[in-house]
Amino acid sequence: MDRYILINVSNILAFLFLLADNVYSYMEPKNERNPYLQAHLTYISPAVFTFYMWIPIQILLGGFVIYQFYPQAEEHVTTINWNFVGIVALNCLWLNLWQRDMISLSWIAILIMVFQLSYIYYILEFTYQPYEHTDEPLDVILDIAFVHLPFSLYHSWSIVLLAITTFTIFMPEKKAENPSLIELILVIFVLISFELIAIMYIEANNDFAGFAGYLVIAFTFIGISYEQEEIVIHLTAILLSIISAAYFIVSLVKKCLMPKKQSVETQNETTDLTLT
Repeated sequence: MDRYILINVSNILAFLFLLADNVYSYMEPKNERNPYLQAHLTYISPAVFTFYMWIPIQILLGGFVIYQFYPQAEEHVTTINWNFVGIVALNCLWLNLWQRDMISLSWIAILIMVFQLSYIYYILEFTYQPYEHTDEPLDVILDIAFVHLPFSLYHSWSIVLLAITTFTIFMPEKKAENPSLIELILVIFVLISFELIAIMYIEANNDFAGFAGYLVIAFTFIGISYEQEEIVIHLTAILLSIISAAYFIVSLVKKCLMPKKQSVETQNETTDLTLT
């Protein structure tokens, strides 16, 4: 069998396995150790609805495994290579180890997964040339929707899962009393780090895919503010949610206006050259 076709088929099987694993974890009613159902609560744990972020990720990854059969996707699939299969394997390993209370091993799995996803994210977002106005619009839309968007979402979400898992290992479980000063400082530090990472998603991208990663962080802030009652953590998460929303809107407007500005500059340069 051709290697490219083998990768395509493996990606489909990996996607179906990830989908089945996530659905089973949500639907299994007696699974009290499920991280999606707030097993091992800490002071950074978001509300249950935050984990519904898996729904758009799964939908877009489903689009990716279909889009990979289109000719224009071949370069991306070749670049991603077997990494998608490896990421899914690590994702499922993280989930199943957590549900067996093997949190330390699950932390190792999610850490390796973040590194592997970061590699793919870097390749997709920083090594490819920016889209040009001469590119076919439909190809650009499909490329962003089914390659850049899903991996931007997935990468951002994996960072959130890594933070949750890290707190679960190294910090005590959430109790009725307020957190210690060290716990409070660490939570605030992680929340601010989330915001800085979110800004990186927008500023470092040439297309709109970075906004997807940003939204994951913003949605996580909302989930944390909803879940955490400790006043400093609660207010910090709310404040960062507001900042995220404002920054998102301003950046989106600037990104939408940028192509028009570049087009005008290009036309002016062409006119100047013609006159000379």
